[in-house]
Amino acid sequence: ARVDDDGFVYPVLKERLDADKGEIKTQLEANKNQLAEMYRTVELITNSQDALSYLNNVEAMTTFKAREEALFWPQSANINELTNEIYVASQENEGTELR
Repeated sequence: ARVDDDGFVYPVLKERLDADKGEIKTQLEANKNQLAEMYRTVELITNSQDALSYLNNVEAMTTFKAREEALFWPQSANINELTNEIYVASQENEGTELR
């Protein structure tokens, strides 16, 4: 009973139970925040008269220079939430490059 799913052995059962409880609380809080953000997005879409009014309520995560003194021309951006990475497709000379 003192061994967790990863094989870590706790000195006493109470410590393992406290650790499990803390992990569950952390996961519940994260899920609650994600759910609140989803509800907010759905509410914005539902209450929007059209797509433009929805876009007026979206917050910018980042910005890219467009041409003026920029090394590349950004075409699009994608977010990989699993790896916390942002991919930017850019036009350079004769082709598109993904960074």
